[in-house]
Order: sequence, then structure tokens, then C-alpha cells
Amino acid sequence: MRRRLLIAAAFAALAITGTADAKPRPRVYSVIFEVTVDEAGKVATLKVSKVIEPATGSLDAVKVDVPEVFVEAVRVELLKRTYEPSPKPFFTYMFYDPRFPDKPNITIP
Repeated sequence: MRRRLLIAAAFAALAITGTADAKPRPRVYSVIFEVTVDEAGKVATLKVSKVIEPATGSLDAVKVDVPEVFVEAVRVELLKRTYEPSPKPFFTYMFYDPRFPDKPNITIP
């Protein structure tokens, strides 16, 4: 009986130690943008519509300040493309990692 308690205590100690050493995973967000294009099919306006945290599995907005440098980097990325001219806005998203605020095209590990 005593041996079982010692084994259980050892496993518990390992479990606690293992979680204490685990590094927190960086948060990555999806920034959803409302986009309008001009007659040439280029981005005319770009506005942050909502920010979500995909890891939660929820589509509820989270309060995250999206820096202007990220919005401008997204604008540059979207200007590489040509869209169908339309007066109606459309929505798109880019992943945002606060560790790399000037990089809109990150790869999620």
C-alpha cells in the first residue's frame, strides 16, 4: 500500500513539474477586415471589422489593439492583388501575431 502511495506521489510530482516547465503558447489572432475596391480593382479602403482568437473555437470578438503598422502591412499585401470592381465591401482576414506586428502573412505552427 505504501509503495502505491509513493508511486502515485512520484507521478503527481512529475505532472506538476512538467506543467510548470511548459512554455505558454503564443496567441495568434485572426483580424477580419472590411475592404472596398476602386474602379481599377485595387483596395480603396481597409477597416478592421473584428478580431477573433481561432484557438478558442469561438467567433466572438476579442479585445485586441491592432497596431497601424499591421493594418498598413495588410494593405500592402492586398494591393498586390486585383479584385473585381464592386461598390459592395467584402471581408477578408489575416493572421496576426503580436510578436511580429509588421508581418501579415505568418505561418501558424
